[in-house]
Amino acid sequence: MLMKHTCRGTMILVWLLAGRTLVTAQALEGVVLDRTTGEPVDSVQVTIRYQPSGLRDSTQTDAEGRWRYTLTPSQVEGQTGPPGDFSVSPFYPNPFSGSTRLTLSLPDPGPVRVSIYDMLGRLVEERVLTLPSGRNAIAWEAHGSAGVYVLRLQAEGRVITQKVVQLHPGHGRGLVACSAPRGNVPGGFAKLSNNQIVLTFSKFAYVPDTLVLDAPTGAPLITHLETVHAHAVVADLHNDILSKMAEEGPYHLGDLHSYNHTDIPRLLQGGVDLQVFAVWIDPERYPGNPFARAMEYIVLWRQEVASNAIHIGQVTTWTELEEILGSGRIAGMLAVEGGHVIENSLAKLRALYESGVRCLTITWNNSTDWAVSASDPRSSYVGLSPFGKQVISLMDSLGMIIDVSHAGELTVRDILAVSRRPIIASHSGARALRDHVRNLRDEQILAIAASGGVIGVIFYPTFLVRTGQPADVNTVANHIDYIARLAGVDHVALGSDFDGIGRTPQGLEDCSRLPNLTWTLLRRGYTMADLQKILGGNFVRVFRTVCGNAPLSRPN
Repeated sequence: MLMKHTCRGTMILVWLLAGRTLVTAQALEGVVLDRTTGEPVDSVQVTIRYQPSGLRDSTQTDAEGRWRYTLTPSQVEGQTGPPGDFSVSPFYPNPFSGSTRLTLSLPDPGPVRVSIYDMLGRLVEERVLTLPSGRNAIAWEAHGSAGVYVLRLQAEGRVITQKVVQLHPGHGRGLVACSAPRGNVPGGFAKLSNNQIVLTFSKFAYVPDTLVLDAPTGAPLITHLETVHAHAVVADLHNDILSKMAEEGPYHLGDLHSYNHTDIPRLLQGGVDLQVFAVWIDPERYPGNPFARAMEYIVLWRQEVASNAIHIGQVTTWTELEEILGSGRIAGMLAVEGGHVIENSLAKLRALYESGVRCLTITWNNSTDWAVSASDPRSSYVGLSPFGKQVISLMDSLGMIIDVSHAGELTVRDILAVSRRPIIASHSGARALRDHVRNLRDEQILAIAASGGVIGVIFYPTFLVRTGQPADVNTVANHIDYIARLAGVDHVALGSDFDGIGRTPQGLEDCSRLPNLTWTLLRRGYTMADLQKILGGNFVRVFRTVCGNAPLSRPN
C-alpha cells in the first residue's frame, strides 16, 4: 500500500496521579480541528475509556469543535493491579530524528510480533519479542531513509497500528526491546502510570484517532482529525488541462482560476495526489504533424512543473512516485491520448517514452492505420493490425501503460491477447447503465480486471445518463457501484476527464470537489479500505507493475 505524507497527530500526555486515585473531580476538555483545513470539526464523538475500571462514556464536540467531560473520583478511585488489556502508547518523540520509542501494556506475559513497514507497504523489519506482563518499552533506532513508517503490533489476539515520521536517514540498530520506563528517559520520554484514560475521536467520513492520557495537565487537548479522503492517495487518470493551456492560453497551473476545471490550488483543495495529464492533439487541427505538436505540449508541461516545483513534480518511475508523494507534492504523469500521435512510427513511440510519457490511449475517436476506435462502424470486426501488435509489445517492454478508453471492441480484445501487462480504461463508464459506444460492456470490464487493470470512471454526463437527464455525484457513484460489484473493488478508479468535457455532474464541478465523491461512497457503505483502493490505490498498483518494469507475467 502506498501511503501519503500526512500523519495523524496522536498525542501522549502525562497526568500525575497521587496513589493512582483522583482526589477531586477533574475536567477533560479540548478542541478537534480538521488536519487539512484547520477548521473546527463539530459532532465528533469523543469516547472516554478508563482502562483499569472499565469506565466507558462519551460526549460530542460543539459547533466550534470543543468538548468537555468531567471525571469524578468515584469513577477511577481504588484501581490497582496489572493492565486489563493489550494497549500501545504512541511513539515519542514523533516526528523523530535518530531514535524513538513507545510503550505497550500486556495483561499477561507472552510474544509480541512487531513489524515496521515503509510507506509503500514493504516490510522494513520484523521481530517477535517475548515480553513480561505490565508496561514494556520498545525503541526504534532508525536505519533507513526519512519518511512515514507504519508500526504493526500483534499480541493477545489483537492488532494495533501506529504511524511514525522519521525526519532524517538513520543508521541505527532498528527495533530494540528495552526495560520498562522508570523516571525520565533520554529524548524526553516521560514516566507513565498504570492509570490510562483512552480518548477515541470519531466522526463519519473521518479517520478515527486515539489519545492515551496517563495524566491530565489541565490544558485543553488539541486533536487533528483527517478525512478519509485526505488520508487516501487520490489519483485521477485523465485530465485535459494541457490542451486548454496550449491552445487557449495563457493559463498557468500555479494560479487559482475561476474558470476551467484544474489548477494546482484546486488540485490541492481536492486532495489530488496523482494526476494524469493528457497530451491530446486534435487530428483535424494538426493532421500532418501531431507528433511535433505533442512534443511542444511536453515542453510546456515541463515549464509548468519547473515553475511550481514546490507543489508538483513529474513521475516516470516508481522511485519518483515514492519520493514525490512522500514529500507532499502532487505527482503529475503524462499520457498521450490518441495513437495517431506516433505517426505509424515505433521510433516516435520510443521518443515519447524517453520524453517522460508513461501512458498511451491507443485511439481517440479517430481510428489509425493500426487500431480501430470505438466510434468507427468497423469496431466489432476490425481491431489491431500487425503493426498495432508491435506497438502493444513495445509498450509492454518499455513499461508504458496501455489505455483502451476510446478503443473499439475488437481492438480491446486484440490488445488483451497481445499484452502481458495490466491495462486500463482511463475514462469510461459502464455500458449496462448508459448504452454509449464510449462505455465498456460487461465482458470488457471483466477482461480488463482479469489483466490486473482498472477502469477509471468518467464524470462526463453524456456518458453517464441519457441525453437530457440530470447528472450529479450520485450518477458517478452509480457507475463505480456497478463496476465494483461486477469486477470487484480492486478494479475501479477515477478518470474525471476534467477540462476535456463541456459539462460536469452537480457536486463535481471541478477537481476541488472530489471529496464530495468520497463522502457519497462512504454513505453507500464503502469502507475506508475500499476507498483507499478506488481513490488511488488500484491505479498506483498498475503504475508500479507496469512502470516499475516488473517481469512480464501474463502469457500470450
